[in-house]
Amino acid sequence: MLPHGGRGGATPASRDLVEGIRFFRGLKEFLSLDPPTFTGALNPIVAKDWLEQTTKALDVLGIGDDNLRVLIASYQFTGEAEVWWESVTSTHMVEGMDWGIFLGLFHEKYLPISVMNALRDEFLALVQGNMNVEEYEDRFTSLSRFAPDIVADESTKTRQFA
Repeated sequence: MLPHGGRGGATPASRDLVEGIRFFRGLKEFLSLDPPTFTGALNPIVAKDWLEQTTKALDVLGIGDDNLRVLIASYQFTGEAEVWWESVTSTHMVEGMDWGIFLGLFHEKYLPISVMNALRDEFLALVQGNMNVEEYEDRFTSLSRFAPDIVADESTKTRQFA
């Protein structure tokens, strides 16, 4: 006899159980990579670092389900980011949320276009000045992420760095 009334389809309760198991397995694997938490610091470099590292961990684990990505990534919010996420969940349907929507909301709050453009401009205007070579290289690398078209290849990157 089939366990779901003989119809062969999963009941809502069994689907919820399967989804819960998938979430906890995915979360356990994700946490085993020791991913960073995000406090909601209004520092775009910190926000971009968190997003890149989180996305990388989700990709490495092969977590492709959009909603599972959203649930696991948002699990890493603490402090102000957690408060912000709670407000998001009160106005947006998180269950079934697309990863692209999550990214859009995150960017809108922590990486708005105006800030991204300002960091791109800072990168374009970057000069070594009083920085030693190591400090300059660190700042160049940090800001270069905000101008990917400028550093798309090594020769372009070298011209900008020189």
